[in-house]
Amino acid sequence: MKLDVLGSRRKILFIEGTSTSLDAPLYSLLFPEVSLAAKEGCKEVVRAVKGLRAVTELHHVLAFGLIDNDGMSAAQIAEHEAQHIYPLSCFAVESLYYDVEVQKALAAKQAKALRTQETLVLDRAKIAALKALGITTATENLAAKVAERHIRDAILSQLPQKDDLIAGGSNNVNITIQSTYASELGKIKSYLQANDLQAIIEKYPVRESGALVAIANGLRFIDRGDYEKAALTVIGESAPLRLHLKAKLLKLGTALSI
Repeated sequence: MKLDVLGSRRKILFIEGTSTSLDAPLYSLLFPEVSLAAKEGCKEVVRAVKGLRAVTELHHVLAFGLIDNDGMSAAQIAEHEAQHIYPLSCFAVESLYYDVEVQKALAAKQAKALRTQETLVLDRAKIAALKALGITTATENLAAKVAERHIRDAILSQLPQKDDLIAGGSNNVNITIQSTYASELGKIKSYLQANDLQAIIEKYPVRESGALVAIANGLRFIDRGDYEKAALTVIGESAPLRLHLKAKLLKLGTALSI
């Protein structure tokens, strides 16, 4: 915590990941006026923000947090925001790197370099990504991952507190939860049928599918690392693109501007 505070500017944003992960390079472009501090995971971000906010009289730092959405409910998002911790409006940081507007900007550069049409490059990437997502195991895995998060959160919300246990006096604790797997699978299939790649990128953990590699290769990049470096370059060069991505972090942007 001392290392995070010493030498930092007044506003500090705690983010998930490490200094070499996808998060820090992107958010440093979107919020250049704010000091960034990477934490290993969501819990560490929450602890850091709460810890600094609890002793504001001892330092000059205003702490904020930015965490992955990971399919949170509206109630969970509101609870975090009340504590100055802002979940992404999309599933995870990859949703920003592979946003359709970022893809378009990269497709334009690639098309110019390869002397071909931008739409051809972009369509090739989209078709490849949808094909990768359309594989049965990939579709089922995405639906299961999101459903697993919903079920885990629902169970945790229903766990009895100590006063409930004392009042109940029973050794048995019964919790019944309805799985959301079937509905999530239906949603993904409907997005695939509508060729709505953007919706899937925004709402599901696509890093666990072959879609991101397919997009990178479709846009004529060697691999994801090559694509993501190019994405940072084009985001850094384009103010409209940065504004577009910051709009997906609207509440955080508003809080940091105050």
